[in-house]
Amino acid sequence: MLELTPKNVERLFVDCLFRPDEVTEEQIEKREPPKGAVIVDGLTCQVGLHGGRLEEHREKVKQLLAQLPEDFIRSKTGGMTFLGMVTTRGGEQWTGLHRDAENLLVLGIGLGLAGYCAPKELWEALPGGVPYVWIDTEGTDDTQGSEDQG
Repeated sequence: MLELTPKNVERLFVDCLFRPDEVTEEQIEKREPPKGAVIVDGLTCQVGLHGGRLEEHREKVKQLLAQLPEDFIRSKTGGMTFLGMVTTRGGEQWTGLHRDAENLLVLGIGLGLAGYCAPKELWEALPGGVPYVWIDTEGTDDTQGSEDQG
């Protein structure tokens, strides 16, 4: 099983980003995502992921998500605050940066393995204005990311 570490999350996340030779100057100028991009709204940014490479990493992302606390599991609790994504199921802190947790969340959302419990417009009503997140490693394809066909 792939261990939940900042390095492993970063490696998968970066591999799922588009490479310079996969994006045209015209797409950059028009701010159009490349064909087959999976667009995901993270907490602090919107990311376009390479759909093919993202899918290739599905099992690895599932393994990483499965190491998060059970309170995130959609079928058990419905979800938990994003702030808890920095610890493992065993209560150990796997990262000191919420950016690492957001990158893992973005991968999960892009694959339909994770999502937000409430729309962004309601986040300010939640404690600290931080969203609650669910995980479903069975992959119901109930994604909040969208695949751009353009």
